[in-house]
Formats: sequence, structure tokens, C-alpha cells
Amino acid sequence: LSNQAALATLDVGFNVPATPEVAQASEGWDLGKEIDSALASLVRVGQSVATALIWLFIVALPVVLPILLILWIVARLYRRWQLTHPALAVEASSTGPWPPSM
Repeated sequence: LSNQAALATLDVGFNVPATPEVAQASEGWDLGKEIDSALASLVRVGQSVATALIWLFIVALPVVLPILLILWIVARLYRRWQLTHPALAVEASSTGPWPPSM
């Protein structure tokens, strides 16, 4: 009897029951599904940026470029006028309302 007690094994298991809140919180969560959802959102953001750039180049650029071209031509003509008429350009800039003369 003493030899049998010395060779006996005893299995002890500790099972901690999960609280209902933890079990309910982890019940519907899946790592793979979350990664797929995040990647799908990233693709949608990229598609939105690409769509915005397409609209910018097709709609806004044809409207803005002629305006910028006209402004550039006006600025070049004004600079050329200033070079050919330096006395009038200085006189026009000195007779302005600011600074007021006293």
C-alpha cells in the first residue's frame, strides 16, 4: 500500500468560468474579418481620392486654366507697360491715396 501511494498521480484542473460580459464581448469578434473590413475601407478611400482627382482634371482644370492664362497675360502686359512708361508708373504709384499726405 505504501508503494502504490508513492506512485499515484493526481490531476488538478483549475477552470475559471468566463463572466457573461467577456463571453458576450468576444463572441462576435473575428480578427480576419476586421482585417478584411479595414482593407476594404482603405480601398474605398483610395477610390474616393482617385475619383476626386479625375473630377478635378476633367471639370476644374478646363475652367481654371483659361482664367490663369488671362491673368498671366495681363500681368505680362502690365510689366511691359511699366518698362516702356517708367515716369507714368512711378507717378501713378506715388499719387495713390495711401499714405495720405498732410
